[in-house]
Amino acid sequence: MDSSNAFGLEMVFRRERDKIAADNGIGVGTVSGIINNWKEGIGGCDYNSVRELAVYSKKQGIALNELVSCIRLQHYIQKIGANQDQLEDFIVNLTNSQEPQELVRVANEIAQLSSESIPLNAFADHIKHQQEEI
Repeated sequence: MDSSNAFGLEMVFRRERDKIAADNGIGVGTVSGIINNWKEGIGGCDYNSVRELAVYSKKQGIALNELVSCIRLQHYIQKIGANQDQLEDFIVNLTNSQEPQELVRVANEIAQLSSESIPLNAFADHIKHQQEEI
């Protein structure tokens, strides 16, 4: 990570400019300039919102990589066309079921089969056919 990113990130986590300057052997004005350049470099991003999010996360004991995971999950939710409420209801139902891990395993198997060979609307017939063979 180059020094301008490091200084910007230090400001996100609310280190004082004079402390940053002393730690890096440079002047406070230089630190201010680097931080201003960093703020401009994050483009259309709302710097203060990012900073508030980082501060809040730190206070709550949430690591930033956990937030990245949440963003990745949100992209999957959008990709499948579900909304967050539907998925949250699904997770609550899983949590309240007697065998949540088994339910997840079966749901994964169904999803894999439907993506490979059997359309979801043909599952009932497929299961009946499998039962008749046994």
